[in-house]
Formats: sequence, C-alpha cells, structure tokens
Amino acid sequence: SNNNTISNCYYIFSNYNGIELDNSHYNTIQYCVFYQNENNGIDIWQSNDNVLLNVTVHNNADDGIYIGESNNNRVDGCKVYSHDDGIGIIIKGSYNEILDSEIYNNTYDNIKIYSGNNNTISGCDIYGSRDNGIESSSVGLQIHYCNIYGNGDYGVKNDILTEDYIINASYNWWGSPDGPSGVGPGSGDAVTANVIYEPWANESYGEIN
Repeated sequence: SNNNTISNCYYIFSNYNGIELDNSHYNTIQYCVFYQNENNGIDIWQSNDNVLLNVTVHNNADDGIYIGESNNNRVDGCKVYSHDDGIGIIIKGSYNEILDSEIYNNTYDNIKIYSGNNNTISGCDIYGSRDNGIESSSVGLQIHYCNIYGNGDYGVKNDILTEDYIINASYNWWGSPDGPSGVGPGSGDAVTANVIYEPWANESYGEIN
C-alpha cells in the first residue's frame, strides 16, 4: 500500500520490527517513538520516496532504521540512539537523505551505507559510536554541515579506496578546530583516505535538535 501517514504514535514497542515498509511507497511516518523491538525500530525494504519526520528510535535489539534496496527516502529531524547490538541507520540504496538529525551512542556504527550512490547526510549530530560515526562503501556520498565527534574508530571511514568512491565530507566540525585526525592534520575524529575533509568548520554548528 502507498501514500499512507502514521503520526503521533507513542509508543511502538515489543514487536519484531516496530514498523516495516515492504514494497510500499510515498508514506510518511512522523512524531512517533520506536523502542525495545526485537529486531529493527523501522525496517524499509524495497520501498521508495518515504519520509521519516521527527521520529525517535532507540534501544531496539538490532538496528535503529534499516533502509534496504530502497531509494529517495528521507530521514528528517530524527533521533536515533542507544542500539547496543546494532547500527543506528543502515542504507542500501541511492538518493536517500539524512537531514538535521541526531544519531548517537550506537555501538557498531552510527550510520553505515553499504551500497548505492548519491546519498546525502547534512546538518546532523553524529557522535559517541564505539566504532565509526559514518562508514561507507557507496559512490558519491555527500556529508556536509555536520558535527562529527567522539566516535571510537573513525568519524568517517571509507571502505573502498578507489577514485569512484571518494566521499565529499567538507564543511563539517570534527570535534577540534584543527580538523580531523587520521589522514587529516588535526586532533578531531579520524578520517581515512578517499575522504575530502577540507575545508572544515572551526567550531561546532551548535545543537541540532
């Protein structure tokens, strides 16, 4: 089914997935809270052009938001945190956006983009992962105007070191005015090769939400 709206649901919990979209398009899920579900908080599978607006996803048993084989979806103004055995947001698809959201304290990665192309992350707070803030093996990823700091391994990790897979991560705050560490010159969160980190922000962009 398509063109549905799910709004103002408190709380969606103790299910397998909090909600699953399967071959379901042009839906809006807004102002809802998903927590303590047995698998993922929100599971989007082969579903395009959906919007997650101002939802909170936390403490689910696996991942927070899973977007698989899906394109043109938007995560906007959301909070995704405290997934002890999983990843905050997973994307396998193209032209998806994560905007003005706070993704933090997820154990394995805050955001992982496995495949696809031309995904965008903008205006987000991404911090406190034990592993990586953002890990990608996709083409054409753009990351801008984010606060990326306090992640255990890398702020941004590029898994594929060929020219086609360069990540443009300019204009971000890396937790230090001297920029990112790793291949970068500073003491902020580390970046790998094949990540464009210049220019960077000299101070935090402030509170996202």
